[in-house]
Amino acid sequence: MVIYGDSHAAMWFKALNLMAVIDHWKLVYLGKGDCPANDLPYDNPTGFGAPDSTFTPCNEWHRFAIDRIRALRPDLVVITEEFRGRPDGASYTHQQWTAGLERTIRELGVPAGEVAIVGNIPSLPESGPQCLARNPDRVQACSAPLVHYVAGYNQAEEKAAAAVRASYVDVIPWFCSSTCTAVIGRYEVYYDDYHVSEAYAQYLSAVLGQALHMGAPT
Repeated sequence: MVIYGDSHAAMWFKALNLMAVIDHWKLVYLGKGDCPANDLPYDNPTGFGAPDSTFTPCNEWHRFAIDRIRALRPDLVVITEEFRGRPDGASYTHQQWTAGLERTIRELGVPAGEVAIVGNIPSLPESGPQCLARNPDRVQACSAPLVHYVAGYNQAEEKAAAAVRASYVDVIPWFCSSTCTAVIGRYEVYYDDYHVSEAYAQYLSAVLGQALHMGAPT
């Protein structure tokens, strides 16, 4: 089993590894920060290289990761990623995001039925931890509707998965009902603006494993 992506692959790693250990899977992590698995070119991260220029190490990473997955021939490839912009700083259209992800899935060299896209988590208008620090006695103030930006790109990824007959896991219901919240039960949901906390990710490990149809290989 391989998990492939950027820092969002890292944030789900321990949750997936917990299920992998229980079900006797070997988990290989292929992740690079600020470098989504989608094969599009991206802008340089803040503080790295010239602004509004191509993040060339990400292009090189894509080639390495695809070659590694093709060599491993895993029983399951999980792709999860944040949305990043073009080298000129503009945003990709939803259609471009869909097309890029379709190409990525087709390049993996594994049957599409053994590929799962785990959708992006919802984001809040303000970082969950920062908002909670300002509102320790009024956590409801840190709730907000689902951001349309996230919903649109998640739909683009779901469309890509459907086009090649891969599976798609919608994680939004694990974070939002009518609104998205910074606290669920006794768990602080977010680590920062764009990442789930380790505790909440591990709390979700069983439901994530079920969504991926994980089970002990025969």
